[in-house]
Amino acid sequence: MTRRELLTRCVAGSLAGSFVVAPPLAWSQQPQAPGRARVQAAPPAGATQGRTPPAQGDAPQQQQRPERPAAELQMPAELEQLLVDWERESSKIKRLHGMIKRYTYDSVYSVEKRAIGEFWYQDPDQGRIDFGPGDLKEAAAKKGANGQVFTVQAETAQQWICTGKQIFLIDVAAEMYDKIDIPAQQQGRNIMNGPLPFLFGMKAEQAKQRDHLSLGSRHWPQGNVQKLPDGTERRSAPQFHVVAVPKLEVDAREWCRAEVQLDGRTFIPTAIRLINPQQSAETVYVLPLREMKANERVWIINPFNHRPPSQFRLGEDSRATSDATPVGPPK
Repeated sequence: MTRRELLTRCVAGSLAGSFVVAPPLAWSQQPQAPGRARVQAAPPAGATQGRTPPAQGDAPQQQQRPERPAAELQMPAELEQLLVDWERESSKIKRLHGMIKRYTYDSVYSVEKRAIGEFWYQDPDQGRIDFGPGDLKEAAAKKGANGQVFTVQAETAQQWICTGKQIFLIDVAAEMYDKIDIPAQQQGRNIMNGPLPFLFGMKAEQAKQRDHLSLGSRHWPQGNVQKLPDGTERRSAPQFHVVAVPKLEVDAREWCRAEVQLDGRTFIPTAIRLINPQQSAETVYVLPLREMKANERVWIINPFNHRPPSQFRLGEDSRATSDATPVGPPK
């Protein structure tokens, strides 16, 4: 992921979170996607927001936009209660630190990019995500429409830091960074509008205002029973599966569908899958629950005090703005 793509996500509509649940393989055979961000920075004069065109001669197949979930008036009571429980349990987490993995699948070029790192969250509005090159030893599992196995590549080192008043997007390899000032009215509890909205500070009403929500096919509140080769059965741990389709234009420009898996006991996200508007790419985030540490009393080093080294060049210095244009009712 380039610094420009990361800036676009974190400033104009980006991401979501994950844990020890289904690995990316479970989703890698389904439709595809990148992330979301909810604060939007005005682009420099003359700038255009284009996407990388396919190689000459390649013509990505036109795909239909995913069907939107039923409107909130038809939201089942089970989902309503899940959102309430999710918000309640999220509010108990004042600090969270753990590992995060990212798998980005580009179906146009049949490329899979991998990144691994760690994240920190502190209530109400501080967050940090560090990514470095992912493990390339594991063979690619995803295949393109023509049966070609995806080529696996490692991502470059990147960092996203939200201090509550400013956001820093750091491209370590390029020794460049972007800085975004957060207006006073957006400071406080708007961490959900950052790159991992479903991981940081989930709010039920805010989620319903921004997204059309439904329960997904991997929603197993009682666990999932699997039959083993020897004839015995094994029940998996409970998990919840929520599907979101954006209502607001700022989100719809970045993703057309998000899927979030939650641990059935802690309500902590265990995997997040984001599909881009063209359905030509998907991003899966995995956050192993066993690597999570919640409500630690002390962090030896404050992760939110980190700043780009003095030799790094400032790319963009902007101010976040709000964009709340509805996309329209679900089809």
